[in-house]
Amino acid sequence: MEREKDVLKEIKYLEDLTRNAIGNGIISSEDAKAKLEELANKKYTFKLNKVLSVHPNKISGSKPDGNGNYTIFRTRAKWCPNGMLSRKYYEDLIEELYTHYFGEEPDFENLTLKECFENWVERRVKAEVISYQTAQHYRCDYKKYIESETFSDKPISEIKKYELIDFYERVVGNGNITAKCFGNIKSCINGAFKYASMYDDIHCINAREIDTSDISRRCKCVDNSDQVYTTEQRDIILTYLENLEQQTVYSLAIRLAFCLPTRIGELTAISWEDVNLETKEITLAHSMVNIRTDKINRKLVRVDYMKAHSKSGKRIIDLSDYAVKVLNELKALTGDRFYVLNSAGNNPISENNFNSNLKKYCKKCGIPYYSSHKIRFYQCSRMYELQIDEKDIQAEMGHSTLEMTRHYDRRRSKRFTDEKANLVFGR
Repeated sequence: MEREKDVLKEIKYLEDLTRNAIGNGIISSEDAKAKLEELANKKYTFKLNKVLSVHPNKISGSKPDGNGNYTIFRTRAKWCPNGMLSRKYYEDLIEELYTHYFGEEPDFENLTLKECFENWVERRVKAEVISYQTAQHYRCDYKKYIESETFSDKPISEIKKYELIDFYERVVGNGNITAKCFGNIKSCINGAFKYASMYDDIHCINAREIDTSDISRRCKCVDNSDQVYTTEQRDIILTYLENLEQQTVYSLAIRLAFCLPTRIGELTAISWEDVNLETKEITLAHSMVNIRTDKINRKLVRVDYMKAHSKSGKRIIDLSDYAVKVLNELKALTGDRFYVLNSAGNNPISENNFNSNLKKYCKKCGIPYYSSHKIRFYQCSRMYELQIDEKDIQAEMGHSTLEMTRHYDRRRSKRFTDEKANLVFGR
């Protein structure tokens, strides 16, 4: 393996020398182009031979066009969802196979901020620290706010603190973005520098040391306390769904969601083995996670851990009589399948389809649409309204800290009443 790295490193070194020779006027661009093509062919030949020495399956072309050229190449690859790996070009297929078998050796000296950011995100997804959806949120924020900056494509070792401070000043402006958005942007940049700091060959600043407290004070103030379902809205939508001519797995899924303090990934992962209708309990010990199967493909997998691998996420929750009623209706609909919320086939319903149906039903009911996660906010807020002990609320929600539980408390009114004001401040 060390010899392989040395070969590719030598080719990279010669490529850099050739490009520098163009900039210094030592060789012509035509000669340089020929030299670079020669080195590229050498690199490709090296990778091709390595792949063919370990890949056990035949690589074939299919779907020839009018000129007899193949338009797609494929080979058996058991790590892909359908057992096949296909690419438009043969060279791309070889590159994908080489990466799978031998990995990629990053060019540490020239790793850019963008590359470090992407590597940091992928590393966290692979370690299952964050979900694929969270990773996509990070990528969207990076693309929207950071990608167009000049330092995005600079080697991360060359980026100075003043460049980041200037960027933070400009992106926040005078209340251009919210504090949450600013926090996400900082997480993207800090994550990239954290990834870079893992390697001895990269000497870069510690972005986390930059004090942005004065900058963050200028962030836009947004009150999201009303972006949660009310008890009245919950009753409206449940009444509408109960009176549908025909129940579907999605109408019942929404009704069940309003009965359980679960994350959507926990809800869709519930199997009939987890449900005990006699004792009126559900054991939450699994969640649905979007896992990468290769460089392009992903699939939902039921795993035996909860969000962020939190031990508190695994819990047993009691069922209300209404929840038992909904589950009995689901039993009649999907009881012969593995999942309580089973879609067509052997898979559970998806979060996207759940939210699409929720949005449709909210529109028919004439109430604001909030995502499935806002149902969870409602459940927590409602428990606070009913003055349930905070530790019990934390346990029901599956939170590892009380701070997180309090974040979910979105009661419409938390002001002191006259009675409480007199009790605390009177005499």
